[in-house]
Amino acid sequence: MASKVKSVWAIDIGNASLKALHLRYNGQSVEVVGLDKTEHSKPLFQDGLTEEDRKRITSETLARFIEKNNVTKKDNIAIGVPGQSSFARFINLPPVEPKGIPKIVQYEAVQQIPFDINEVEWDWQLMEKPDSPEIEVGIFAIKNELINAALDVFQQENLKVTTVQMTPMALYNFAYHDFAELDEAGKKAIIIVNMGSDSTELVVCSKTKVWQRSIPIGGNNFTQAIADAFKLTFAKAEKLKRTAPVSKYAKQIFQAMRPVFTDMGSEIQRSIGYFRSSSRGTTFTKVVAMGGAMKLHGVAKYLQQSLQMPVVRPESFKTLEVSHDLSIAKVHEDVGDMGIVYGLAIQGLGLAKIESNLLPRRIARAMSWTRKAQTLVIAASMLLVLSLMNYAKTSMDVGNYESANRTRSQSESIIDKAEKAISSLKREEKREDVYNAAISKEFEIFKNRDVIPQLKQTVLKCLPNAINNSRDAKLYEAFRDGDIEAVTSIPRHERKQVFITDMTIKYASSLKGASFGQKGATRKASKKSTGGDTGGMMGMGMGMPGMGMPGMGGGYSPKSRKSKRSSKKTTDEPKEELEDGKGFIVEIEGFTPYEDVDRLFDPINAGKDKSKWGIVTWLRNLNDVIADGNSNFKLFDNADIAHFIFESGPVAIEDGQMPMGIGLMKTIERSPRRDEDKKSDGRSSGAKKSVTGIVYEEDVLVDPMTGEEISEIYTLDDQFKIVYDNYDNPQYAVNDNWFRLKIKLLWDNGEKEEEEDKPKKSSRRSRRSNRKKRD
Repeated sequence: MASKVKSVWAIDIGNASLKALHLRYNGQSVEVVGLDKTEHSKPLFQDGLTEEDRKRITSETLARFIEKNNVTKKDNIAIGVPGQSSFARFINLPPVEPKGIPKIVQYEAVQQIPFDINEVEWDWQLMEKPDSPEIEVGIFAIKNELINAALDVFQQENLKVTTVQMTPMALYNFAYHDFAELDEAGKKAIIIVNMGSDSTELVVCSKTKVWQRSIPIGGNNFTQAIADAFKLTFAKAEKLKRTAPVSKYAKQIFQAMRPVFTDMGSEIQRSIGYFRSSSRGTTFTKVVAMGGAMKLHGVAKYLQQSLQMPVVRPESFKTLEVSHDLSIAKVHEDVGDMGIVYGLAIQGLGLAKIESNLLPRRIARAMSWTRKAQTLVIAASMLLVLSLMNYAKTSMDVGNYESANRTRSQSESIIDKAEKAISSLKREEKREDVYNAAISKEFEIFKNRDVIPQLKQTVLKCLPNAINNSRDAKLYEAFRDGDIEAVTSIPRHERKQVFITDMTIKYASSLKGASFGQKGATRKASKKSTGGDTGGMMGMGMGMPGMGMPGMGGGYSPKSRKSKRSSKKTTDEPKEELEDGKGFIVEIEGFTPYEDVDRLFDPINAGKDKSKWGIVTWLRNLNDVIADGNSNFKLFDNADIAHFIFESGPVAIEDGQMPMGIGLMKTIERSPRRDEDKKSDGRSSGAKKSVTGIVYEEDVLVDPMTGEEISEIYTLDDQFKIVYDNYDNPQYAVNDNWFRLKIKLLWDNGEKEEEEDKPKKSSRRSRRSNRKKRD
């Protein structure tokens, strides 16, 4: 239930900055009316700072925030305290009447809180579970000296703090309010990973349950790892970490941070495993990555690969309206850092799931008496105003009687204002048709949404199968039946198979002007790259160079293993004028074990021999794919990179452009350990070497079905050492190849056109008929 508070400022003071969110509640919706992020003059974790220095820096930052945002002592303030400095425990109570719960909670608090009950501020929360006989309560506490220190800086600025909450519970209130996928039964949950400078808060959130743990790994650990590896000061290492993606030493920087990535992933997996063991039947829908340290390049992708579940970073407030006075770009930029203040502000408005408040009772009582005194003053003022109004009314009646002309003039002025208001209202009502027309136009695209399954089936029929490639029918039959022995009896590089990891389809009213966009961020570094395009998705590894593709533009270049290119037709048919139209933008990602990617997708000189056709060849001849020979779709201008793009490269663990979801990570033993090799030289690009240079373990991606290695691996000599070329570059053996295909398909939905368009449509049919005759 919402409280009488209509607006609140939520403030979270971290080691690097102050983050704040100003929300206003109008009785129906919550609006963001203020958002701010103020950096400290110096990070609070910087070496050499005393406790007094940290208090001074914090006070200066708060003062700058107050001045910039016009915060006054009348504003309601909600603040957060870190999870690692507070106490939270959830317990089940024995069956008891509701009125007896507070007494039992008082007894349990004395037993559960590991401090003297008189030395802490504590509160409790009833966790309601529909249709469950269990009574669960959460007990929260913080030591008096810690809460007093947190409030001191706000009291110095004469600010009115009304809510104090633990940051993990604030994150839960944020998730409960902003994520609709939490089901009422509490069986679906999300994981919030909020990484700060010195710790990471992991909060598991469902509709009926919250579980939290503080992990002592944060952004400073990555900085310290770089400082140790390169013998730098902490400040220089921090700067190097922030610029790692564009540094020429990017590879060495990420290798230095790899142990921290590993430790963080292990701690998160251990925490999730513990929760699963105590909450069986709960499924996780996704991981929400939050906090300033989550902006570190590669963290989100590493979590997704390690946890095997989607990892997202919020880009907008789903259930909040944003004031027109705020910059939408600024809001989207800072949303990922605002989870804690979001939850604090929602609680300050009285709209939160968890409403426990660690505000000291003495302050709460003083605020209560202040409100009561204000009520008495308001009541007395109202009585005085009413008395004055009665006196004034009598005087006005006498004056109005004596000055009828002035009264008429005032009446005419009021009538004029009313007529103007009515005219303004009618103008606004006339705009209703314009808005309704715009809404109708936006909903037009849903009239034909049933065409998407048909389009997917058409595209999938172009992939290698028993009909298109009857020579390998036994391979497809064995794969369908799960006969691993029969599948592996065929050499992997000879299997004409394509595995799709992602397919997206978007409608476009004009294909000529539509663009593919970008599926993810790009990297400009590679484990073996000396040039080439580095577009692709963000990842921990370096960028992957490219491979040329005969029949699709370009050619093989030893300096480029990945490129964007169009498909060139192999016939001498003259190019027709490009006709624009509505259709769909299709993007397909995946990988293939077949070594000749050129031949698989667009073989040269295939002619009319369908047994030689590749995937792109079938896409160019969709009428031959459909049983009745009359496809509703047609490949749109595959000779232009603006309308047709193909990207490929070897599957590699550290490839930032490679599509996600390929293979399973596995460590393979290459050589038994020897007594003289017990000292490790650490990992290098996925391999663990001894001090003598022998590789005894290597991280690889394997086929989930057959267990075969599918990522590129080091070439080793008979002593199990890495083979290098004349330029001291390590040599690799390529296994599977990844690909990313982006195409546009014209769509003819068979709708009748207007009468004046019929001659033009007839002309198109005529040209289509002529082309069939020539074929």
